Amino acid sequence: MTQLSDNPLISICVPTYNGAEYLIECLESIQAQTLNDLEVIIVDDDSADRSFEIAMEFARQDSRFKAYRNSKRLGLVGNWNRCLEISRGTWIKLLFQDDKVEPNCLERLVESCERLKRPFGFCHRHILFDAADDKAAQSFFDEYQRMIERFYGDKEYLDADAFAEICATGSYNPVGEPTVTIFHRSIIKQFGLFNPNLIQICDAEFWMRVGTNVGIVHIPEKLATFRVHGRSTTAHNLSKRRYRTKMLDCLVINYLILRDPLYRNMRQALYHRLGHLTTWWQCIYEAHRAWKTAYPNFFGASGDVEIQGEWKNVVQFYPEVRLFAFAGMFLSKIRQGVKIIGLEPYLRKL
Repeated sequence: MTQLSDNPLISICVPTYNGAEYLIECLESIQAQTLNDLEVIIVDDDSADRSFEIAMEFARQDSRFKAYRNSKRLGLVGNWNRCLEISRGTWIKLLFQDDKVEPNCLERLVESCERLKRPFGFCHRHILFDAADDKAAQSFFDEYQRMIERFYGDKEYLDADAFAEICATGSYNPVGEPTVTIFHRSIIKQFGLFNPNLIQICDAEFWMRVGTNVGIVHIPEKLATFRVHGRSTTAHNLSKRRYRTKMLDCLVINYLILRDPLYRNMRQALYHRLGHLTTWWQCIYEAHRAWKTAYPNFFGASGDVEIQGEWKNVVQFYPEVRLFAFAGMFLSKIRQGVKIIGLEPYLRKL
């Protein structure tokens, strides 16, 4: 039995929810690591399958593994943050229940970050498709990999300004899934946890919040495997909560870029790329569009109740978004008038 040190170098955080189908393969990939100074924090979000029983079995066999179970569901981001709060390691590595890592993954990630004295890094990854005939998904991830290669090339490190320029291209996740990343514990103290007001691109927001301030280490090796399948949380969100994932999550991030002090570098990169007017207009327009989707009839009570609930949840935490939505209503009318009289080409230059 492998013993756990009092102060492990790495905490591997494995949030689980109904993940029994792939969890054993995931945890076995951790046991195969060449770097042994680690703890494994498995937090089950009140699963209905055998996820917690599997976690407990690994904990009985290997003292580095610790299994916890939430008394009530915290949801995706809540459970991620619960893992981080329990962890004790100097470095933190998230690994999802349906993913896995190469035997030298942790060793390479830590070595690169410590050698360069940087607190945040990522590697490339393999993609494992459960459905071999899912050509659309394969095409998407192939293009995504080419995008990563274009952005980083053979660079071992990008500073905060260079990373902000990449984010300003409109690529919301120029890093990848949490499975490919590692970050120092000091990151949490300096920049906080994952944003619980996002349900889908919460990882991308965290990478941008951190990377545009501290830069990022790039390891151009495929040291992790990300599994694509129809039973994932991503697939569920895209099919059942499309308004929240496709509209409100993007709106929240754009709002934070404009208003949150931690996004100063990102904001400046967007101003440089698009101009102040266009940057603000995009966020105002998105707020107006999201509001109109929830309340298509301004003077009536029509509209989808679930969508309206999603809108209310967001403006509860970001009240100014409602003001953006109202401003968008008036600005859209002005824009229509500008188009009619032919001034729009001149305004684009501002």
